Amino acid sequence: MKPARLMKIAALSASALLLTGGGVVASIPALRHIAVALAHDPASLSPVPGDPRVRFEEGAENCAFGVAALLPRAVAVVEAAHGRPFRHDVNVGVFASPESYASSNGLGASKPSGVSFLGRVTLSPTLCGPDRDRMGAVLTHELSHAHLQGWLSPLAFARLPSWFNEGLAVIVSDGGGAEGVSEQAAREAIADGYAIAIANEGSLFNLTAVNFVKEPPHGSFFETRLSVYRLAYREAAMFVAWLRRRDAAAFADFLQRIEEGEPFAATFEEKFGAGPRRSWEAFVSDLGDRAD
Repeated sequence: MKPARLMKIAALSASALLLTGGGVVASIPALRHIAVALAHDPASLSPVPGDPRVRFEEGAENCAFGVAALLPRAVAVVEAAHGRPFRHDVNVGVFASPESYASSNGLGASKPSGVSFLGRVTLSPTLCGPDRDRMGAVLTHELSHAHLQGWLSPLAFARLPSWFNEGLAVIVSDGGGAEGVSEQAAREAIADGYAIAIANEGSLFNLTAVNFVKEPPHGSFFETRLSVYRLAYREAAMFVAWLRRRDAAAFADFLQRIEEGEPFAATFEEKFGAGPRRSWEAFVSDLGDRAD
């Protein structure tokens, strides 16, 4: 195993122990999923001929070739959006079985279409079947996370608020993760009180969920848990895009400094003139003005 890889694993393990007071890994689901994923690295899978960055489980060969064809553009899009190249080689695992995918993605779950864990991207078998048309967007979305993970320590990445991490990935991937939820639907949800909660930092135990101040009801537009999930990502993306539109230079500098490990909330306030919550309030006010 490469020294850099060993250092990253050691850093993640140390972070987990610090956050749990040295508790037993097996007794904490989040840490148990991390431990299982460390033992199921996609790097051990077969490589796509001509592009060893993409590895595949037996039975996912055709899907892996499709991923490899999309990868160069996806990498270029992410590097342009983040303003710097990937720190480490891209590593993408394509899976044929939900069980193998869940074992490798660090969440222990098979429902997400893609997950980025320790800078490596794992893709669900659904992208080889019913969700194949989403493959490029999901790949790009997860590569945005992987880019951040490559430059940050595991603990520093965990401290990024999910609304920013996911919102950025949605806009970088041109909507990946928020498909089926329009900006108009998100505006209406915010106006009805179903706004995302704007936290100043994230948690190792909740790396992907974007929570609401008031959970939207199930029914009408919010027919499934998936639509609510994507609504949260759409709202987050609209907020992040609004920040970038207001001052593109400040946003680019903010992202660079975040990837260098500077504290999120303090750097945010310095670059945008207000903290995340006050900025959200200004964003919501701006939505109301435009609606009028």
